[in-house]
Amino acid sequence: MKVLYDYQIFRTQRYGGISRYFTNLIQCSDKEDAIVPVFHSKNYYYNKLNDNFDHKYESMLIEKVNNWISKFLTKRTLRKQQVDIFHPTNYNTYFLKYLKNEKVVITIHDLGRELFPQYYGNIDTLLEEKKKLIMAADHIIAVSNNTKEDLIHFYHLEPEKITVVYHGLPLRFGKVNITLRGLPKRYILFVGQRTDNKNFKLFLEAMSMVLLEDETLNLLCVGGGEFTENERKEIAELGINRQVGQRNLNDEVLAACYRQALAFVYPSLYEGFGIPILEAFTMKCPTILSDIGSFREVAQDAGIYFNPNDVSMIKAQIKWVLDPVNKNKIEEKIKQGTNIVHSFTLDNTYEKTYEVYEAVLKEKL
Repeated sequence: MKVLYDYQIFRTQRYGGISRYFTNLIQCSDKEDAIVPVFHSKNYYYNKLNDNFDHKYESMLIEKVNNWISKFLTKRTLRKQQVDIFHPTNYNTYFLKYLKNEKVVITIHDLGRELFPQYYGNIDTLLEEKKKLIMAADHIIAVSNNTKEDLIHFYHLEPEKITVVYHGLPLRFGKVNITLRGLPKRYILFVGQRTDNKNFKLFLEAMSMVLLEDETLNLLCVGGGEFTENERKEIAELGINRQVGQRNLNDEVLAACYRQALAFVYPSLYEGFGIPILEAFTMKCPTILSDIGSFREVAQDAGIYFNPNDVSMIKAQIKWVLDPVNKNKIEEKIKQGTNIVHSFTLDNTYEKTYEVYEAVLKEKL
């Protein structure tokens, strides 16, 4: 089975869950079956997989040229090469007029822009393209039942057009048992982007109350780039400069950060799935989560939940985890998380995705 993954996410996303998701699918595929016509990928995961030169920086002119070449290569592949499945990696619909007999399968990771447009600026064009692609697709993969329900309600789709395939972690995650030096002795961990939908500002307010009560405690933010000027100003105004740090780290080191953390906090207002939950469970890290649908679906009873709009409740749950009195209850949560994570493997994601491809080809979906 020939599966074409286009260039879009590998030319736009340096790091991130979507590019890692597609890189993982490509890695699991037979090399001759996965076709990826991307010219000078900017993506860390894809370049690492293929031992490519890692193109981190490009001028605007070079970026436009490389994007044009990648798009041209994709269109040429559709015109000249027999492809069974086309699985675009983002929502641009440039390819629709070049399709022949190929079946189009798309993955919808979340509906954050549709449900929380106030956090994303001018997104009308993007949503128009996304809707056009959703309607043109032969089948849709949703990364959770929560995302599937959102799709059905927002786009009025038939449930039969959507199959849920959960994300999974590579088995190698956390297998390199290292102790990372230079980290605070006692810290709470935050992972990923700090955009409005991630609810970092409210979380920081709650966290500052905990930090001011315990000068030996720290907050470590991993990923998301260095703190912005506004973030540094806010941290200073809260009086917690010396207790808050930020690092950009690879997966091996990230695993060590989970292992050495007192707890991981995931305060998002909305997510389609939540890979960091699985990462934390794998590393036996107590996991404090927003009480939202997708997080409940993944973490089940292993999560420690709070209302993401309630500062006092976020603070209370962090302090609950830090209280030695609750050690036995927390250890039980960790055991539950360890059992849960065994169901969310990359092999399962790959196998169920290919089951969708096969069913679509046989017109059984």
